[in-house]
Amino acid sequence: DGSLVQRIDWNGSSGLARVDHWNGRLASGIGPTAILPALPPASSAWQAVSLGNGYFSLTTPGAGREDVLAWAAHTSGILEFEPDFVLASSSLPNDTSFAWQWALDNTALGGYGTIGADIQATQAWDISTGSRSVVVGVVDSGIDLTHPDLAANIWTNPGEIAGNGIDDDHNGFVDDVHGWNFVENNANVQDGYGHGTHVSGIIGAVGNNALGVTGINWQVSIMPLRFQDNYGVGYTGQAVAALNYAAMMRRDYGINVVVTNNSWGGGTGMSAMLQEAIRLQNDVGITFVAAAGNSGADCDAIPRYPACFDLPNVISVAATDRSDNLAGFSNYGAKTIDLGAPGAGIYSTRP
Repeated sequence: DGSLVQRIDWNGSSGLARVDHWNGRLASGIGPTAILPALPPASSAWQAVSLGNGYFSLTTPGAGREDVLAWAAHTSGILEFEPDFVLASSSLPNDTSFAWQWALDNTALGGYGTIGADIQATQAWDISTGSRSVVVGVVDSGIDLTHPDLAANIWTNPGEIAGNGIDDDHNGFVDDVHGWNFVENNANVQDGYGHGTHVSGIIGAVGNNALGVTGINWQVSIMPLRFQDNYGVGYTGQAVAALNYAAMMRRDYGINVVVTNNSWGGGTGMSAMLQEAIRLQNDVGITFVAAAGNSGADCDAIPRYPACFDLPNVISVAATDRSDNLAGFSNYGAKTIDLGAPGAGIYSTRP
């Protein structure tokens, strides 16, 4: 997006972060009301923006790192302060074998691959095919709202009136009818990269409609939370804001967000603020599902985040292939990764 990035050592780990961009958390501020720290009078170019629940982002053009950290250390009320780490999308593998949705029920599709490599979805569908009362937050690059196999399963905010330019439900977001865009800070959650649309189809492409593919849930409410740009790149501050939005909507507005899907990360930069935002999701009853990452690395040896956060609501998922083996690109870890699920050659929706 034009931002400069640099590798930075922080609290014992190393990661890429945006130059002159920081994130912080204040001691007070749970709720939608914007709370911001007092900025130094001599630094007129500095700008703070609320990320919700007492979190804030700070841009400090041209300021030295030591000066910024000294200000943070001596400003009353700041609990945490850290760089704005880069969070890249877990890219799809370049696999052209998309003829069948083998991962859902390999046996029903004629035995394409190893028996047992699939998730036996048809047996689950005998019990339930999902419900639109269940909301899944997709923290990603947005969703193609007009996709004929997704449109019926996109979440709609019951407290908002579309297009009237008014924050009808008083949650701090104007016209957030279908979630929010934390990249451009507006209500346009349309997918410009494709990754968010792809994972949304896996979660909830409309089933039994004689069209396209079938999601694991035939009906569900998918909440688009766009934090990645048209190149699949996002930042910690935007991810924190997206997670805080989901937590706020469940806690303060009664929206039944039960889980967020987070198919991104996999880097070694450890963000304490991202960890706290995920912990807040746990506090309000939201499960956080994270991709293990696509570096082929042992996460027990070097933790990757957010998959390796040791929190009770985090489910970290490695990718398996149609032979029921760990996919060659997938991260793994006997102690740090919870489970594997089909993640190679997965046929799904695209914009």
